[in-house]
Amino acid sequence: MDSPFSSLKLGQASEATPFIVRTFDRLLEASRELLDQRFFETNVRVLTRAGTIGLVAAAGLGFLYAATVAVKGNALSPFLYGLGWILAALLILYVAEQFAGSGEALIESAPSQLSSLAFLNCFALLNLIGGWLALVTYVFLAINRSRLEYLWVGLGAFVLCEYLATIAMNPPLTQVTIHPRISPGEEALGILSFVLKAALRLVPIAFGAGVVIGTAALGFRYVQFLVKGWPAAAALQYASDPLNLILSAGLLPLTGYVAFLVLHLVVNVTRAVLAVPSRLDGLARQLPTAADPSGRE
Repeated sequence: MDSPFSSLKLGQASEATPFIVRTFDRLLEASRELLDQRFFETNVRVLTRAGTIGLVAAAGLGFLYAATVAVKGNALSPFLYGLGWILAALLILYVAEQFAGSGEALIESAPSQLSSLAFLNCFALLNLIGGWLALVTYVFLAINRSRLEYLWVGLGAFVLCEYLATIAMNPPLTQVTIHPRISPGEEALGILSFVLKAALRLVPIAFGAGVVIGTAALGFRYVQFLVKGWPAAAALQYASDPLNLILSAGLLPLTGYVAFLVLHLVVNVTRAVLAVPSRLDGLARQLPTAADPSGRE
């Protein structure tokens, strides 16, 4: 038997279906074949491993950067900063390792429901097309304004959108099931829960990519420092952005975990509140039977 997610069609296509709708359906089907659950999980494993290795490399590179600044500037404080950086990077590595896989475990324990695949289809399609539009737009800006930063922004937006589309096209990644007869309130909570779980699914990817990019940027700044001979104060200042990126990305497994717990608590409390009327109705139906002195059913 086919699973509910074997196709992302909203219904059986017919000749009366507008051509553009059938075209978008085919685009989703083709994309789902390429961007499947195995593709996403493989990327998560690779980038998580890259982030772990990147933190070790960043610890050594940051210390080397600080030690070089200390020698060239004939000062002790940069060397101490380097020692502090090694400790901070290794602590972050420990935290990241402790919370590796915690997001997936949380998602497994938080199933949600939607009445149809309509929202997931639209979410996936908008991200698929939006990612390409962002890439083309920022590539044009990079060429037109001769600014390489626009290219990186476009690539980042493209990758983010395609991963979000992949998550939407593979509902088991977020433990979403389809139940046509759910209430509007449950539908709203299902959408909110999906968004939160999709964001949590992106945490390992952002962790790995952020650490790798930050470490590469730190290495580039170190080479610039050696070639251009920056003064010690300027060298430390120029290293701050890559270091902040590494710190922020390294802490994502922890901050993402905590943020999901807090925000999904709101979803669970709201779901409990919505369930109160039906439970009260059930109790009301049981009260006459319980109060019947004859003991009849």
